[in-house]
Amino acid sequence: MSFITSLHGNGARSTHELIQNVFLPELNNDLLSPHDAAELTWNKNDLIITTDAHVIDPLFFSGGDIGKLSVCGVINDLLTRGGKPLYLSANFIIEEGLAIEDLKKILKSMAKELNDNQIKLVCADTKVIPARGKPGLFINSNLIGEKINSQFTFQAPQKGDRIYLNKSIAEHGLALLVEREHLPFHGVLKSDCQALYHQFKSLFENEVKVSYLRDCTRGGVATVAHELAHLFSLSIELFESKIPVNKEVKVALQFMGLDPLEVANEGVMLIIAPKESNLLNQFPELIEIGVLKEKSSFPVILTTVIGGQRIMAYPDHNQLPRIC
Repeated sequence: MSFITSLHGNGARSTHELIQNVFLPELNNDLLSPHDAAELTWNKNDLIITTDAHVIDPLFFSGGDIGKLSVCGVINDLLTRGGKPLYLSANFIIEEGLAIEDLKKILKSMAKELNDNQIKLVCADTKVIPARGKPGLFINSNLIGEKINSQFTFQAPQKGDRIYLNKSIAEHGLALLVEREHLPFHGVLKSDCQALYHQFKSLFENEVKVSYLRDCTRGGVATVAHELAHLFSLSIELFESKIPVNKEVKVALQFMGLDPLEVANEGVMLIIAPKESNLLNQFPELIEIGVLKEKSSFPVILTTVIGGQRIMAYPDHNQLPRIC
């Protein structure tokens, strides 16, 4: 069979063949359990765990696919608490009609990210459900790891701490929108979907002074800023002139009337650190975009390119078609 059918979800012969012929050639390893649970030895550092569900449309996009995303997303979540990724469990909910060749491509992308980050898939499950229109795939990922450095501690966020980004923003959400809606934009519009573990693990190994890390995914930088202002009981000032947006992305978003600060990312890490931190010595590519301030009536303020200020509202609308 070339497509997923209800037989693949019956738990019998077709399910067995799907696992043996499609999943295991890409994802098998010495720890993947053939049973309903995996046994792991744990005698090292403190345990860190995270989970995420991926229901993206389209499944394939410029710069990645749902397989790559399902691994990179949880790696970056684990990293925000200083976690080294080790073991992954995954659930695959497959809609009838999905091409098996497409499924193989997705699993190959997962396998590459797992191998690149030395992660072992230890258990997994599949379910098949009726399609709702175009056949899709949903992946739930659970990642277990340990502290990169058990001696590392985050500094308490304080007024005056600086806010940094590692790269330009809004590329992931725009790439998905262009792909799904077949928009006639030219130039390089590519998702920034990537795992950031190798880029930032030395932050913890070298015990760089930082207050907080957060990956700016769904909701973009604006949503993260509001969440952190509430969490820290402080206000945040962002500097519009310093927020990095690639030219092609900026033009496309302006054409559609969209704010890049509210568009999703998948490879953007927001880092908060004390002014006196040696963060920029270790990571000179970081871009300072804001500062933590005394709590005021307005959680997030944007200082504009002409020197004025405007209140940045907490996003609460579907600015883009849902990406996940």
